[in-house]
Amino acid sequence: MKMESKKLNENSIFCRTIKIQLCSDNSLLSGPYSKDFHIKDCIKVTIEQMGIIQIKLTSEKDILAKELFVEFQKIEKLIMLFNGIFMENLKIRFLDASGNSNNELINFAEKLKKRRLTYFKTADAYLGSNTTLMNYFDVINQPLFDKWCSLLDELDIIHTLLLYNTADTGMPVTIKCAFIIECYESLSELILVYNKNFKLTKDANIHKPTLKTRLDDVISKYGNEVFIDEYQKKDIFLKTLVNSRNNIMHIKRNQKKPYLNGPESVLYSMKLVFLYRKILLSLLGIDFKLYSEKLKESIKAWNNWQSVQERFLKRISCKGAVNEQQ
Repeated sequence: MKMESKKLNENSIFCRTIKIQLCSDNSLLSGPYSKDFHIKDCIKVTIEQMGIIQIKLTSEKDILAKELFVEFQKIEKLIMLFNGIFMENLKIRFLDASGNSNNELINFAEKLKKRRLTYFKTADAYLGSNTTLMNYFDVINQPLFDKWCSLLDELDIIHTLLLYNTADTGMPVTIKCAFIIECYESLSELILVYNKNFKLTKDANIHKPTLKTRLDDVISKYGNEVFIDEYQKKDIFLKTLVNSRNNIMHIKRNQKKPYLNGPESVLYSMKLVFLYRKILLSLLGIDFKLYSEKLKESIKAWNNWQSVQERFLKRISCKGAVNEQQ
């Protein structure tokens, strides 16, 4: 009779070190770079990059392996903020105080790889050098990581929703774009907490902020470089974004107002994600001068993508603009 394998009890698996290797099938990263810092006072972090990323977290005392992996994932999400993508290939190795890895640690590492969430696999549209904003080695350290942990905790479901909609999940891009637009409803509230100079405008008719006024306030404050062309037709552009969000709640025959078509949803999902990343970097205190030129270059490249922006701007410039049939 076949014996069942012993079920792993995650609350009894301890280690001292986790070693992570991240790489991509599509590209090699620059380097060599290296950075050391401490988190939670007792955990040393070492990050090295030369073609691939290698991250090592070492605790001064025995620690639950799952807790060390959680700290790694926070670092991984912070790096993604700078690079714009996750590395799809992951290798995990846990070590005990003697520097060895027993069967329990090996099996747990394999279990973590198998249950890795789908949002860690970035969609093809986001891959490439045009998504990288700056070299994170220039700024990553313990104070930045601590700020990131606090911000990540406050973002909560907002950040998770955004990551799922930049991932290779098979969801139609029009739905992804609608959800990314929706993120700005909550994101505007978070900006209020971090930026005392930021204000939300109330709609003149209902005397409270709407998605349209929130988008306008956020873009006006943070998105000049991202949407400079679109803001020549600001009112219809904002209405188009709002209508694109609203379309997930209406049947097609009622969709008479202008909204983003498929290729436009790809373009504006990307541009809204660039804006989202710029906002988070700003809230973390990263000087915009460190990546302003790279952001402008990336936006310029996407604005020239398959002439989608050119056709979109022409369409919304027409009086009573409606969607073209695809």
